[in-house]
Amino acid sequence: MLTRWIPLAASVAIVMAGLSGCRCHTCNRCPPSCPTTVNAPPVVVPRAQYYQPQAGPCPGCDRSPSNVAVPPPTYGQVPAAPPISSPAPPVVAERPATGTWQPVQPSRPDRRPPAPSEDSNRAKLNIPEPMDRPPPPPEDVDATRTPPRGDLSAEIPQFEQVYERVAAGLQPFPDGFQLLASRGYRSVLHIRRDSEDSTALRTTVESKGMKYQDLVVSPQTLNREMVDRFSRLVGDSGLHPIFVFDRKGQLAGALWYLHFRLNDGLPEAEARKRAVRLGLDEEPQGENADLWLAINRILRGA
Repeated sequence: MLTRWIPLAASVAIVMAGLSGCRCHTCNRCPPSCPTTVNAPPVVVPRAQYYQPQAGPCPGCDRSPSNVAVPPPTYGQVPAAPPISSPAPPVVAERPATGTWQPVQPSRPDRRPPAPSEDSNRAKLNIPEPMDRPPPPPEDVDATRTPPRGDLSAEIPQFEQVYERVAAGLQPFPDGFQLLASRGYRSVLHIRRDSEDSTALRTTVESKGMKYQDLVVSPQTLNREMVDRFSRLVGDSGLHPIFVFDRKGQLAGALWYLHFRLNDGLPEAEARKRAVRLGLDEEPQGENADLWLAINRILRGA
């Protein structure tokens, strides 16, 4: 009876063992369904605080060769964080002592243009003179110097420089004689008709310190001797600088025309052109017709 239950009990034990499953630590082998991962503790990685599961070997499952040493598991241990090198501290310049500060010299070269030299052609600004500076003293009148024209035409109609020290024009305005004297003229030559009174002009000229000379001319009295006298007065260096004028310009223009032709020997066209600027009227009409008859008579006699 007992021998019949022993095989039955063994069969039951084998069946129960198969139902309970295989254990890795008892059968020394892992079935295909043996888990390969377990819940490992979280691993803290430096500079990254997040949870990361870590796979671990099957407990008691040894698939490595027998001659290879397997390190023991390190569950629950946190690897040491690598050392973090701190940045180097900034370099701070030493502060100078109080009272020894100096301005920093510029490192770039000076690109400003150099100052112009004394012999430069560029325009230069002079220092303005003070307004209360007294005027310079008047210079002595030099009789050998040619008087400048300046603004004589404002007080003397048709003012014209004939030679270097001989000028001509119409009768000056009241301030014209004072202007001539201030410019260094020493005498005046008045070409007038016999009917004109020269007393007032003589007094005015002599009151300005100049010498008065006159020459009475008319179409009837105009001849070669009159022209020669006119040329001598104009060429007299003792009267220079001299100003020759006429009230209307016709008589003085006729004398200048004959002077250019007979004394200077200029051609007719050039002598006429210069005499017209000095008062010569080219239209032979009325009173001017008698003057042209006298001019042609003198030229034919010459």
